[in-house]
Amino acid sequence: MNRIPHSSRDVEASREGPGLKPPLESLLLDRAGLIRILKRSLFELHQNRDSVKGTSAEPEAVQWINYWAEVLAWVKDQPGGQVILVGRRA
Repeated sequence: MNRIPHSSRDVEASREGPGLKPPLESLLLDRAGLIRILKRSLFELHQNRDSVKGTSAEPEAVQWINYWAEVLAWVKDQPGGQVILVGRRA
């Protein structure tokens, strides 16, 4: 995993105008490793769902499973060996 620092706050500031937004940060992630972690996490979420089946906690467990399954599908669809995760520092 590599951090990619923001290149220039002045450039961003000139494009944004008044009311500056916080600088961007990004991580360069190994795609295969991220897929392994997401698969493992989904397995654990399914196990959790089995343990709460039939209770009021089951719908939330299903929502998390569906969310992370979509994230996994997106990561799998990305070309190359790395994925860039971008966030905005608050």
